[in-house]
Amino acid sequence: MQTDLLKRDGFESILCIRSKRALFSLSIWLHLSKTIRCFLEPFEEFIVRFALGRLSIQGFTSLSAFLNLTFSFFSKSFS
Repeated sequence: MQTDLLKRDGFESILCIRSKRALFSLSIWLHLSKTIRCFLEPFEEFIVRFALGRLSIQGFTSLSAFLNLTFSFFSKSFS
């Protein structure tokens, strides 16, 4: 009976370790996906237009608009 309990406790501890690893992997994945989303967010409209083959230069004609886009990207990346 004690060996059954030891086996069961050992199995539960293995499951606990595996679930902790899974949660840790999930938290890393969520952090990375958030970082990737923050990285791509300022370029979202540009990427969508490019993907659709309708790349419009009108949104990027002024240098100030491009600099604002770049500043927005870096401020979100480092915050």
